[in-house]
Amino acid sequence: MGVAQWETTLVDSLPDDLKGSLPTVEEIEAELSRLENGEAKRERNN
Repeated sequence: MGVAQWETTLVDSLPDDLKGSLPTVEEIEAELSRLENGEAKRERNN
């Protein structure tokens, strides 16, 4: 089983209400970039 098939199988096994509430890969990457750049830390200090 390849990674793409495993990911599809994993997502298909999630409950419907959880599928729509998970962040996208792009959203996670954007948040990690903000954390790496210290933006999240500055936001907490305001």
